[in-house]
Amino acid sequence: MKTIENMKNIAANRVNPRNLTINFQLINGFASLLPKRILQYSIAVLFILFIGNTSFGQAVGDYRSNAATMNWNADASWQICTSLAPVTWATVTTEGYPGELGISGTVTIRDGHTVTITANIPNALSNLVVGEGISGILTTNNGDRIINITNNLSVNVGGTYNVNRSVLTVGGTTTIAGTLSDENNNGTNTFTGKVTLTGSGSFTTTAVTTAGRLVFRNGLEQNSSGTFSAGIATFNTNNQSIQINNNTGNVSFANAVLVNKNLTLLNGGDGTGAGNLIFSGNLTLGTNTSVTNQRSTLINGVLTGTDATSIWNNFASASSILYYANATQP
Repeated sequence: MKTIENMKNIAANRVNPRNLTINFQLINGFASLLPKRILQYSIAVLFILFIGNTSFGQAVGDYRSNAATMNWNADASWQICTSLAPVTWATVTTEGYPGELGISGTVTIRDGHTVTITANIPNALSNLVVGEGISGILTTNNGDRIINITNNLSVNVGGTYNVNRSVLTVGGTTTIAGTLSDENNNGTNTFTGKVTLTGSGSFTTTAVTTAGRLVFRNGLEQNSSGTFSAGIATFNTNNQSIQINNNTGNVSFANAVLVNKNLTLLNGGDGTGAGNLIFSGNLTLGTNTSVTNQRSTLINGVLTGTDATSIWNNFASASSILYYANATQP
């Protein structure tokens, strides 16, 4: 048990042996750093208040799948929008499959269709939509596949995107109301825009365990009754947040997490029914980097910093509690 006097020393910004400056506020005479044995989880019944799908206004040059089972590079299995007045879809011929001959418009994997990426996609996709609200599957054949999305990625209700071994880069936002998973440690997933889970959406990348292979550049928001379960992760490039809203599932990281830009951990509401935030592996803060904790957070691994400019701030609020369960002092 860490004593109140020890907490006062830490609160005075004392630099400790692990190169981490930690700011803790004392709340009602008690320190906001508690041992693991007093941590108890409360499992609440989760109600889905809103389930939404993402779609984009139709445009000439958009693609949609047109076969129950197909490979991405099969031209004749795609349709392309050729007119808006009226909306007309035609089987692809000389236009090539999405991303073959240039940047495509929005690409939609339709309900009831399973599309497998068997080769690199030569050019970027403008937007990628998986599912139309019932089903739809996008997967790879476990080869190293390059997929660049200039703007947004949406996995709609019932849709499934198995990233498996891809080098996936999303330039815009990622919205998941269905299922996104990566069951292979090869490849790299880079999410430049914010990642948001909605409805009962789930995000599972626990198989990704090599540093630098799961990167967030604008944070994530948990607004889903499903779970966000990552393996290793890096937060870099921009200041960002991990926000967990009311009546949601957990956000957890099974392996090491590296934070190289300022990161805020917060509740999106008053914390009612909000999921747990769990770092099971080590949490490392880079140079000139701060993490501001404004919610209940559990760290099972070692909290450490690169140098004295690596700062952990525990927000001055009764709801801002760090449960630090490792015997190694931060």
